[in-house]
Formats: sequence, C-alpha cells, structure tokens
Amino acid sequence: MKYQVCYYITGHGLGHATRCIKVIEYLISVGIQCDVVTNLNILSFIQKNLSVESQHKITLHGRVLDGGAVQTSPLTVDPIATLNNYIPIYEQHEILVQKEITFLIEKKIDIVLCDATPLACRAGHLAQCKVCVISNFTWDYIYTEILAAAIRDTPTDIEEVVLSQYRAVVQSCAEDYSYVDLYLQLPGENPVPSGIPAHRVIPMPLLARHANLSRREARKQLKILPSTNVLLLCFGGFQSHFHLCDHFLPKGWICLSLFSNPEDMPSERFISLPADTYVPDILEASDVVLGKLGYGLLSECLATAIPLLYIRRSYWPEEPHLVHYMRSQQGCISVEEHDFLHGKWELYLFRALLTSRGIRCRGADDDEEEKDVDDGHACDSQHQHVEGGTATDPDTDPDPEGRHTTTAALTTPAPPHCPAAASKLKSSNSSSSRRRRRGSCQRLDTSGRLMKDPTAPAAIIAHVIDLFKSNS
Repeated sequence: MKYQVCYYITGHGLGHATRCIKVIEYLISVGIQCDVVTNLNILSFIQKNLSVESQHKITLHGRVLDGGAVQTSPLTVDPIATLNNYIPIYEQHEILVQKEITFLIEKKIDIVLCDATPLACRAGHLAQCKVCVISNFTWDYIYTEILAAAIRDTPTDIEEVVLSQYRAVVQSCAEDYSYVDLYLQLPGENPVPSGIPAHRVIPMPLLARHANLSRREARKQLKILPSTNVLLLCFGGFQSHFHLCDHFLPKGWICLSLFSNPEDMPSERFISLPADTYVPDILEASDVVLGKLGYGLLSECLATAIPLLYIRRSYWPEEPHLVHYMRSQQGCISVEEHDFLHGKWELYLFRALLTSRGIRCRGADDDEEEKDVDDGHACDSQHQHVEGGTATDPDTDPDPEGRHTTTAALTTPAPPHCPAAASKLKSSNSSSSRRRRRGSCQRLDTSGRLMKDPTAPAAIIAHVIDLFKSNS
C-alpha cells in the first residue's frame, strides 16, 4: 500500500529541521509520498539540505502554525513575547484547524507526522488520519514553564485577564496533543503531555545527521593539518554583542565559525564557513564545539563523538533536559557567558580536549597518520561547570584548579590553512560517495537506546506504519 504522509515541522529552530530531514529522506527512499508544512525559513533550509533527487519527490507548503520562541539576545528567551507570539494562532485556532482538515482531506493524507506543531495533531485526527508526534518536547510543557517564569520574574504584576489568556494557550496546546495516536519520544525528553496515555509513548534512538566525510577527508578539504586543534563556533546573532579577537584562541588553534560574516573574522586563524555548510562534516574536522545546547547540535556532537562547550540560555525549559541527557552520555562543559564574551576560552578548550580522549569513538583510515582514537569506551565525565575561566566539577574533579593542565603540553604550532577552502565543504548530502567510516563504534545510552544509529529513521517509520496497519 502506498501511504500519503504530511509532516508538520515547527518553525522554532533548525534542530527540528535537521532531524526531520532524516525521516523525510527515509520516507522518500521507501517510496512514500510526503508533503511538508512549516514556515518559509525552515522550508528553505530543508530544500537546501535535501539531496537533489529528494527535492523533486516532496511537496513543500509554507504556513505559520506555531509561535516558536522569541529571544531578546542569542542566550535569552523573552517569556512574555514568546507567549504573545502564540496568541494570534490561539485566537484563530478553529479557523486554522479547519483549513488544515480541508488540506489533509484534499491531499488524501493517511498519516500526519508532527514535530511538534500542536494544532496539526487535532487537525490530523479530525481529518481521520493517524497522528504521530516525533519530538523530545511539546509546546504545552514549554509554555507552562515559561509562564511560571514570567509570573515569577516580571517586575510588575501581569493583569489577570492576560494571565487567563496565557493559561488558555497552554490548555489549548495540551488538548491538541491529546489527539495523538503515537508519541515517538526522542532523547533529551521533556515531560509527556497529560493527555497522551503512557502506552502511546515509545522511546526512540537519537535521530541525527551523520558525516559523509571522514575526519581526514574533512581536514584535507579545509587544508587543516592533523596536528592542529580546531574549534567549531556555532553561534549566530552575537555580532551586536561582541567582536571576536585573535587572542580568544590559544596558540596552535584555529576556529571555524558558522553563522558569521567573513568581515568579522579577526585574523586568518578564524574561518567563516558558508551558510550551506554541511555541519556533520565540519564536526568531523573539529576537536571541540562551542555553542548553544539545542537538540540539533547535541545530536550531531554525540553522533561524531565531539566534546561540547555550551553557554546556558535563560528561560528555555528544554535545556535542562538536554543537559541531563548529555551528562548521561559523553558529558558537556558549561561556559560562563562572561567568559565567553570576554574571550576567556583557553581553559575550557583544554578541559574539553582532555575529556575528548574518553569520548571519541572514531574509526581511523588505514593510512591516516594521526592516532587520536581511544580504546572505544565512553567517557565517564559528567557535566562540568566552570567558574572564573577554570573548568571544574567539584564532586569529581581531582584537579579543580587546573594546576596540571599546562598550555605547553597541549598546544602545537599554528599550521598554514586556507579560508577559501571552506567553500568546498558545502552540503555534502549531494555527494555520491556516502560511505561509512571503518571502525565506528555504537553505544547504548542509559535507556538502552542506540545513540549512533543510522537506522533510527527506519525504526520510526516502522512504528508509524504498524500503527496505521493495526487500526486500518
């Protein structure tokens, strides 16, 4: 039987889009027709990151059906503005639902997949489709926590009529999710909506994009020597807050920067990457990642066994759950915002290098010179907090002041490299040579779910099709 699938993807961030791309490509590979509904920014990203063959086999529809989060800075979510952003959708809820019902019926959709637009669940159910959420969080939980923070931290009291409307938004989202037939819950999970019974929730493996290039191939394209320490900076929107300086990097390091302007690079040790760079391949070339802790970056760091430095975000309820999951795997290191903005990166980078020896599970090419592969065991390091530029975990760190972390022992001379070479590492999805590295390791997370599992999309769709068959 040929199934017709419609995939609703929240416009909140690229992490949702990157994991949905994996599912979309698998749907296409097994001959399932797929429509995709999301906002225009996410549609553009999906279109650019799908293989050329896949682009011609899906239909994209640009619509705004959820509000996402509103940020006052790259690290601060505005609770009130975020809640207000959903109000127009809440006020037009019944109209929007009816339009989606009509759309789903006209397109003869059998299955609605959702990550994790609430009203799509109600519309799918009323259009007599099977509805499946594939996500690690739902918006009713996010809005509940954000509303509590707004009440707690807003300097002046929020008017009761406004509070009532915010509570109605939360309730509306929760009711929408109650129409779900199946919730395939990704790692880093937030609490399940109360309207979804436990028997409908199935824990799933990590859903992540994987590199198409080996570490050696990626570095060769970037003209980076094997001995060089490489930081990948995954931050956008900071240009108005601070300027990068060459002294932020220790000697022997270079920085590959995503979402940045080439004109803002302070020296040739900083390389601005093109907007269409395929991030997993860049991760393969890197030693440490510095960025915001979102699902997309977390999943791809775990898939490539790269240590992550992250800066905490204010008023974002998903983050503690992602931190908890990351702690259960390879660990992560929290960087103080002040230290990040003032370029006090050195000790964080060296601590990350030390932890990376335990978490890297890479395979090496037969003729590859650098041998930075450990014995294959996962690192037991926990989430580590850094005070005043020194990475510490007071409960487990035998050297909390970093006395034995010497710069001389961990740095190498800066090698020549070519910023222009970065343009070669663009969307490698279109590459015909998608080969898996030899010796790659697979590990189970604390829930027994396979972390680095290339079959995760197949497992997800198998559950969805079983659901459809069992109720047909």
